[in-house]
This record gives sequence, structure tokens and C-alpha cells, in this order.
Amino acid sequence: MKDFKPDFLFRSSFIQSYLASSGKRLWKPDTSNYFLIVANGVKFSGYCDYTDKPSRGTIVFIHGWEGSANSSYSMRGSRYFLNLGFDVIRLNLRDHGDSHSFNIEPFHGCRLEETYELIKKLTSDSKKPFHLIGFSLGGSYVSRLALKASQKNGLKNVSSYFAISPSIQPKKATARIEENPIYRFYFLKSWKKSLDLKKKFFPDYYDEKDWKNAKSVMSLTEKLVTKYGGFASLDSYFNGYAIDNKDFKKLKRNLYILISKDDPIIPHEDFEKLEPNSFLEITSTNYGGHNGFLQNVFNPPKFLDWVYERILRLHF
Repeated sequence: MKDFKPDFLFRSSFIQSYLASSGKRLWKPDTSNYFLIVANGVKFSGYCDYTDKPSRGTIVFIHGWEGSANSSYSMRGSRYFLNLGFDVIRLNLRDHGDSHSFNIEPFHGCRLEETYELIKKLTSDSKKPFHLIGFSLGGSYVSRLALKASQKNGLKNVSSYFAISPSIQPKKATARIEENPIYRFYFLKSWKKSLDLKKKFFPDYYDEKDWKNAKSVMSLTEKLVTKYGGFASLDSYFNGYAIDNKDFKKLKRNLYILISKDDPIIPHEDFEKLEPNSFLEITSTNYGGHNGFLQNVFNPPKFLDWVYERILRLHF
């Protein structure tokens, strides 16, 4: 397989990152089966689509922060894998998609246990393999799910884990967002909108003064995780879901990380310190931005997702 090399005019990390989430290329299946599921006392929602070919297994997509089951990258991936004979599940994590009214406590990056129980419930009765694909913060969750499954000898029906542009040192990633006015504006706007919905559904629990005039992602994170998340400090929160080399050495599940050197949010240096092992494989590209990896912008098949072809060749 050729290395990822996008058209020259579309090599910019910003353009790649923008195109990754752009709804202009959004494909929607004719019929998606909406579902609700309760795991570890937490209510989740999502969509399931079934291939019209003999099923090779199930792909589960986990979106990034402020994304959803209908994020563009998940929808494009659904089409790709459905055509190859896989069933597809697209999840909404807590407080994403339509789920703001489901649970009173807010979403944050350390809610691994409920996500583990969700995946366990989805996969436990299947006779065919599952494969998890996560983006950005979803990639962090997928990485930590692989680690937790390794330690507990659990999630035995999950055959492989794929983390795209994962946040493994979240404090650094948040600082990157803070430094870029475009990303800072986007995430603050999206996060405040999400918090407004929480206030609407749980008016006595949330105080809009906590976020209404916030101008910093870092300070807002500190405010919310200490007041509503039960953390003593901002550092204790970030340390709660940071992953480093000593953690990855404990892997006993197949984890594949795909990262770009020009990712504007995730520092590539974090991955240069990791030591690949028999369960960890890292694919690093020069271009791709954040969740991007789009090529053939001008030539058919247009907007080809290189990352899904890479996933196919890594494991299947």
C-alpha cells in the first residue's frame, strides 16, 4: 500500500482537519437502526447498520469530543465497511448526539468504566468479531479500552482496536487547542452549546455562570471537572486519562495507532517516545492533520479515506 500523500493543494493540516469533519461529503444510509442501551447505570444511544453481504463482523465507531454518531468521518467509514461486508455500530458517548438528557452528570475524558461496560454489553453475545475505531478523544478511549481489556482479560469478542489521532497526553492537546484561536473558538462554542442543553434538562444541577463568559478551554475545563466531575484539580483530571510508554507495554490486545506529524492538536512527539511491541503498531504520516488522511480530492474516487484502507490492510 502506498504511503499517504494527498494532493498538493490539500496537504495543509488545517484543510485536512476541516475536510475530516465537513458535512459537505456526508453520506447517510437508507435505513439506520436507532437504539438505546443502559450500561453500568448509564444510558447511551447509537445507530446500527447491517451489510447486505455475508457479515464479516462488526465495526464500532467512537467519535471525538463534541462529535457524535453522525460525525462525517464515522458516516464515511460506515459506507466503506458496509460495502466490504461488515455490520456497523456508531455510538454516542455521554452528552453527545441526542444524549444530553439521558444522564445528569456531565461527560469528561475519564469516564472509561462506563464505556468499557457499554462495549462489553454490545459485544458479549456475538459469534463474530468486533473491531473498535476511535477518533481523537474517541481514539484515547479505544486505546484505554485495549489496555483495560488486557488487564482484565476482557472484551474477548473484540478482535482489534484502531485509534485515529488519539489524545494520549490530554493536557498537551488542550494547550494546543488553547493556542489556536480557530480551534479554541470552535470547541468553546460547541462545548457551551452542549452545556446549555445540560442546563435545559437539569436546571437545578447546572449553573450557566460557570461557562457563559468563558474564553479559555483550559480554565473552563478546570472549572467544570472540579465542580461537576469530582476531581481535586485540573492536573488530577488530565492525569486520569493520560497514557504513556509504560502503559502501552502492558498491552495484550491488538492496538493500531494512526497519527500525522502535522496534526495541529495532538503533538507527534508523544508518539515518538512510544516503543512498538507485538500488540502495538504505530503508523505515522507526514500529512493528514487531525482525523484527516483524505486524498484524491480532484481525481476519482474523490475524497478517498486513506485511513480506512490502511486499517483494512493492517488487520483484515
